[in-house]
Amino acid sequence: GSTILNAAVFKADYSNFQTNNFFFIGTTQVTSLMNAGDVSTQGVEVEFQSRPSEILTLSGGVAYTDAQIDEFFTPPGQNPTAVSGDPLPFAPKWKGNLSAEWRLEMGAIDVIPAFVASYQSDQYADIGRRAALQNRKIDAYGTIDATLAFVTKDDRYRLTLVGRNLTDESYAALLQTGGPAGTVRYVIPRDADRYFGAQVRVNFGN
Repeated sequence: GSTILNAAVFKADYSNFQTNNFFFIGTTQVTSLMNAGDVSTQGVEVEFQSRPSEILTLSGGVAYTDAQIDEFFTPPGQNPTAVSGDPLPFAPKWKGNLSAEWRLEMGAIDVIPAFVASYQSDQYADIGRRAALQNRKIDAYGTIDATLAFVTKDDRYRLTLVGRNLTDESYAALLQTGGPAGTVRYVIPRDADRYFGAQVRVNFGN
């Protein structure tokens, strides 16, 4: 077997970071692009790929990211919506994934079962103070996907049975204010529900 391991440490500083600013004119929510100031991200990533046997391939990775505001520009006449040290939106501290694939030879075809497990910690859907963002905090979630493929030896024909989000984990991709009576609107992606399907692929190349 063989294993490849990669690791990276990173730090990035951004000036004149652009973000959406949400405010109300009467009862209408208005979105404008604003200069939020200076922000930075830093962290570490580790990923690997391993083939412990001729039929099994493993891969995965984990990343830790600390993304925060260093200096926030408050428009004149407005109270600061964020200060130094507040988190950046859509920046979970932890993300990870693990996948496994087996290739089993069965006469005229190969059968390839595989799964992918992924996880990410909680994150915020907007920029601002933590206390003011609790209703726009996307909780941590993890999903498991699986596939079962039937492939001809020349890889010309492939039938794949697909199962997404097998644990039926419910999660939101985005939380927005401005719903009826000031409620929060949940943007739910297709993969937030368990579902099954099939894919057929034909390779017309040589």
